[in-house]
Amino acid sequence: MPRTLETTTSVPNLRRVPSVGAGRLFRSAAPSGLCPEGLQELNALGVGTMVDLREPFEVAERPSHIPEAVELVSVPLYLGPLPVATAIEDVYYLLLIGRGTEIAKAVGTIAAGLPGGVLVHCAAGKDRTGLVIALVLEVAGVPRQILLDDYVRTSRDLPTGYRERVTYELSQTLGETTELQAALRLHLDSPVSVLDGALDMIEARYGSAACYLLAHGLDPADLTTLREELAGPGAAAEAGPDL
Repeated sequence: MPRTLETTTSVPNLRRVPSVGAGRLFRSAAPSGLCPEGLQELNALGVGTMVDLREPFEVAERPSHIPEAVELVSVPLYLGPLPVATAIEDVYYLLLIGRGTEIAKAVGTIAAGLPGGVLVHCAAGKDRTGLVIALVLEVAGVPRQILLDDYVRTSRDLPTGYRERVTYELSQTLGETTELQAALRLHLDSPVSVLDGALDMIEARYGSAACYLLAHGLDPADLTTLREELAGPGAAAEAGPDL
Protein backbone atom coordinates (compact mmCIF):
# COMPACT_ATOMS: atom_id res chain seq x y z
CA MET A 1 0.00 0.00 0.00
CA PRO A 2 1.41 3.43 -0.86
CA ARG A 3 2.29 5.55 2.13
CA THR A 4 2.86 9.21 2.76
CA LEU A 5 4.58 10.67 5.80
CA GLU A 6 2.33 13.01 7.75
CA THR A 7 3.86 15.85 9.72
CA THR A 8 2.58 16.15 13.27
CA THR A 9 3.24 18.50 16.13
CA SER A 10 2.63 15.86 18.78
CA VAL A 11 3.17 12.14 19.29
CA PRO A 12 0.00 10.31 18.13
CA ASN A 13 -1.93 8.33 20.72
CA LEU A 14 0.60 9.19 23.43
CA ARG A 15 -0.41 8.58 27.03
CA ARG A 16 0.94 7.46 30.37
CA VAL A 17 0.24 3.81 31.15
CA PRO A 18 -2.03 3.45 34.19
CA SER A 19 -0.23 2.31 37.33
CA VAL A 20 0.00 3.08 41.01
CA GLY A 21 3.77 3.41 40.93
CA ALA A 22 5.96 6.20 39.62
CA GLY A 23 4.16 6.29 36.28
CA ARG A 24 7.25 6.31 34.06
CA LEU A 25 5.85 4.01 31.35
CA PHE A 26 4.22 5.48 28.24
CA ARG A 27 2.63 4.14 25.06
CA SER A 28 1.95 5.69 21.67
CA ALA A 29 1.75 5.26 17.94
CA ALA A 30 4.96 5.60 15.96
CA PRO A 31 6.59 9.01 16.59
CA SER A 32 7.18 9.60 12.88
CA GLY A 33 7.18 12.95 11.14
CA LEU A 34 7.44 14.92 14.37
CA CYS A 35 7.88 18.67 14.32
CA PRO A 36 10.12 20.27 16.99
CA GLU A 37 7.07 20.55 19.26
CA GLY A 38 6.68 16.77 19.22
CA LEU A 39 10.30 16.23 20.17
CA GLN A 40 9.88 18.71 23.00
CA GLU A 41 6.89 16.69 24.17
CA LEU A 42 9.05 13.58 24.48
CA ASN A 43 11.79 15.54 26.21
CA ALA A 44 9.29 16.92 28.72
CA LEU A 45 8.20 13.38 29.62
CA GLY A 46 11.77 12.37 30.38
CA VAL A 47 11.69 9.39 28.03
CA GLY A 48 15.09 7.71 28.05
CA THR A 49 14.23 4.43 26.31
CA MET A 50 11.99 3.80 23.33
CA VAL A 51 10.86 0.26 22.44
CA ASP A 52 9.84 0.01 18.77
CA LEU A 53 7.80 -3.12 18.03
CA ARG A 54 7.58 -2.54 14.27
CA GLU A 55 9.18 -4.52 11.48
CA PRO A 56 12.33 -3.12 9.80
CA PHE A 57 10.45 -2.26 6.61
CA GLU A 58 7.89 -0.26 8.64
CA VAL A 59 10.70 1.66 10.30
CA ALA A 60 12.29 2.37 6.91
CA GLU A 61 8.99 3.72 5.57
CA ARG A 62 8.21 5.81 8.65
CA PRO A 63 11.36 6.35 10.72
CA SER A 64 10.96 7.50 14.30
CA HIS A 65 11.89 11.06 15.21
CA ILE A 66 13.33 11.01 18.71
CA PRO A 67 15.51 13.18 20.94
CA GLU A 68 19.22 12.43 20.65
CA ALA A 69 19.51 11.22 24.23
CA VAL A 70 16.85 8.51 23.83
CA GLU A 71 18.01 4.90 23.47
CA LEU A 72 16.03 3.24 20.68
CA VAL A 73 15.54 -0.53 20.98
CA SER A 74 13.95 -2.41 18.08
CA VAL A 75 12.00 -5.57 18.95
CA PRO A 76 10.01 -6.63 15.86
CA LEU A 77 7.08 -8.88 16.77
CA TYR A 78 5.60 -10.08 13.50
CA LEU A 79 8.97 -11.18 12.05
CA GLY A 80 7.49 -10.94 8.57
CA PRO A 81 4.68 -9.29 6.62
CA LEU A 82 1.91 -7.46 8.43
CA PRO A 83 -1.53 -9.06 8.62
CA VAL A 84 -4.03 -7.23 6.45
CA ALA A 85 -7.47 -8.78 6.83
CA THR A 86 -6.88 -11.45 9.46
CA ALA A 87 -9.34 -11.59 12.35
CA ILE A 88 -7.93 -9.58 15.23
CA GLU A 89 -8.48 -12.53 17.58
CA ASP A 90 -6.28 -14.72 15.36
CA VAL A 91 -3.57 -12.05 15.19
CA TYR A 92 -3.38 -11.86 18.98
CA TYR A 93 -3.32 -15.64 19.29
CA LEU A 94 -0.52 -15.97 16.75
CA LEU A 95 1.53 -13.26 18.44
CA LEU A 96 1.13 -14.69 21.93
CA ILE A 97 1.74 -18.31 20.92
CA GLY A 98 4.28 -17.78 18.16
CA ARG A 99 6.21 -14.73 19.34
CA GLY A 100 6.54 -15.30 23.07
CA THR A 101 10.33 -14.92 23.00
CA GLU A 102 10.08 -11.56 21.25
CA ILE A 103 7.32 -10.38 23.60
CA ALA A 104 9.42 -11.37 26.63
CA LYS A 105 12.38 -9.48 25.15
CA ALA A 106 10.22 -6.37 24.77
CA VAL A 107 9.03 -6.66 28.37
CA GLY A 108 12.60 -7.15 29.57
CA THR A 109 13.65 -4.03 27.68
CA ILE A 110 10.91 -2.07 29.43
CA ALA A 111 12.11 -3.30 32.81
CA ALA A 112 15.71 -2.40 31.96
CA GLY A 113 14.65 1.15 31.09
CA LEU A 114 12.81 1.77 34.35
CA PRO A 115 12.78 3.82 36.56
CA GLY A 116 13.65 6.16 33.70
CA GLY A 117 10.91 7.03 31.24
CA VAL A 118 10.07 4.26 28.74
CA LEU A 119 7.92 4.68 25.64
CA VAL A 120 6.52 1.59 23.86
CA HIS A 121 5.07 1.90 20.38
CA CYS A 122 4.28 0.08 17.15
CA ALA A 123 2.53 1.70 14.17
CA ALA A 124 -0.80 2.71 15.70
CA GLY A 125 0.07 1.85 19.30
CA LYS A 126 -2.86 -0.57 19.36
CA ASP A 127 -2.21 -4.29 18.87
CA ARG A 128 1.46 -5.09 19.36
CA THR A 129 1.78 -2.30 21.90
CA GLY A 130 -1.53 -3.29 23.47
CA LEU A 131 -0.47 -6.88 24.09
CA VAL A 132 2.94 -5.98 25.51
CA ILE A 133 1.53 -3.28 27.79
CA ALA A 134 -1.31 -5.54 28.93
CA LEU A 135 1.14 -8.26 29.97
CA VAL A 136 3.30 -5.74 31.81
CA LEU A 137 0.29 -4.43 33.72
CA GLU A 138 -0.95 -7.94 34.50
CA VAL A 139 2.48 -8.76 35.94
CA ALA A 140 2.47 -5.56 37.97
CA GLY A 141 -0.91 -6.43 39.46
CA VAL A 142 -2.87 -3.60 37.86
CA PRO A 143 -6.57 -4.59 37.94
CA ARG A 144 -7.75 -6.17 34.69
CA GLN A 145 -10.53 -3.63 34.17
CA ILE A 146 -8.08 -0.73 34.34
CA LEU A 147 -5.80 -2.17 31.68
CA LEU A 148 -8.81 -3.06 29.51
CA ASP A 149 -10.11 0.50 29.78
CA ASP A 150 -6.70 1.77 28.72
CA TYR A 151 -6.67 -0.57 25.72
CA VAL A 152 -10.11 0.59 24.56
CA ARG A 153 -8.87 4.20 24.55
CA THR A 154 -6.51 3.39 21.70
CA SER A 155 -9.16 3.18 19.00
CA ARG A 156 -10.90 6.29 20.26
CA ASP A 157 -7.66 8.29 20.30
CA LEU A 158 -6.37 7.34 16.86
CA PRO A 159 -5.74 10.55 14.92
CA THR A 160 -8.27 11.36 12.21
CA GLY A 161 -5.52 11.57 9.62
CA TYR A 162 -4.33 8.07 10.50
CA ARG A 163 -7.86 6.66 10.24
CA GLU A 164 -8.42 8.30 6.88
CA ARG A 165 -5.10 7.11 5.47
CA VAL A 166 -5.56 3.51 6.63
CA THR A 167 -9.15 3.38 5.38
CA TYR A 168 -8.11 4.71 1.99
CA GLU A 169 -5.15 2.34 1.62
CA LEU A 170 -7.17 -0.70 2.65
CA SER A 171 -10.08 0.15 0.39
CA GLN A 172 -7.68 0.63 -2.54
CA THR A 173 -6.17 -2.79 -1.86
CA LEU A 174 -9.26 -4.81 -0.96
CA GLY A 175 -12.19 -2.96 -2.53
CA GLU A 176 -15.68 -3.12 -1.05
CA THR A 177 -15.45 -6.69 0.24
CA THR A 178 -16.01 -8.56 3.47
CA GLU A 179 -12.23 -8.66 3.77
CA LEU A 180 -12.23 -4.86 3.94
CA GLN A 181 -14.50 -4.91 7.00
CA ALA A 182 -12.21 -7.43 8.73
CA ALA A 183 -9.19 -5.31 7.82
CA LEU A 184 -10.76 -2.12 9.16
CA ARG A 185 -11.59 -3.89 12.42
CA LEU A 186 -8.04 -5.18 12.72
CA HIS A 187 -6.35 -1.87 12.00
CA LEU A 188 -8.72 0.61 13.63
CA ASP A 189 -10.66 -1.10 16.44
CA SER A 190 -9.61 -2.18 19.94
CA PRO A 191 -12.44 -4.48 21.13
CA VAL A 192 -12.25 -5.08 24.86
CA SER A 193 -13.42 -8.68 24.48
CA VAL A 194 -10.45 -9.50 22.25
CA LEU A 195 -7.77 -8.45 24.74
CA ASP A 196 -9.71 -9.90 27.66
CA GLY A 197 -9.96 -13.23 25.84
CA ALA A 198 -6.26 -13.20 24.95
CA LEU A 199 -5.28 -12.67 28.58
CA ASP A 200 -7.68 -15.40 29.70
CA MET A 201 -6.03 -17.74 27.20
CA ILE A 202 -2.60 -16.99 28.66
CA GLU A 203 -3.88 -17.70 32.17
CA ALA A 204 -5.46 -20.97 31.07
CA ARG A 205 -2.29 -22.18 29.35
CA TYR A 206 0.43 -20.81 31.62
CA GLY A 207 -1.26 -19.96 34.92
CA SER A 208 -0.46 -16.24 34.75
CA ALA A 209 1.11 -13.56 32.58
CA ALA A 210 4.24 -13.76 34.73
CA CYS A 211 4.60 -17.50 34.12
CA TYR A 212 4.08 -16.95 30.40
CA LEU A 213 6.88 -14.40 30.26
CA LEU A 214 9.23 -16.50 32.38
CA ALA A 215 8.57 -19.49 30.12
CA HIS A 216 9.71 -17.40 27.17
CA GLY A 217 12.94 -16.17 28.69
CA LEU A 218 12.15 -13.17 30.89
CA ASP A 219 14.60 -12.73 33.77
CA PRO A 220 12.80 -13.15 37.11
CA ALA A 221 14.53 -9.97 38.29
CA ASP A 222 12.60 -8.09 35.61
CA LEU A 223 9.33 -9.16 37.22
CA THR A 224 10.49 -7.62 40.48
CA THR A 225 11.45 -4.40 38.70
CA LEU A 226 8.08 -4.12 36.94
CA ARG A 227 6.15 -4.71 40.15
CA GLU A 228 8.22 -2.30 42.19
CA GLU A 229 8.16 0.45 39.57
CA LEU A 230 4.55 0.14 38.40
CA ALA A 231 2.74 -1.16 41.47
CA GLY A 232 4.75 0.55 44.19
CA PRO A 233 7.23 -0.51 46.91
CA GLY A 234 6.55 -3.92 48.40
CA ALA A 235 4.51 -5.14 45.44
CA ALA A 236 7.08 -7.74 44.46
CA ALA A 237 7.08 -9.29 47.92
CA GLU A 238 3.29 -9.28 48.09
CA ALA A 239 3.03 -11.03 44.72
CA GLY A 240 4.96 -14.03 45.96
CA PRO A 241 6.88 -16.52 43.79
CA ASP A 242 5.85 -17.23 40.22
CA LEU A 243 5.74 -20.98 39.86
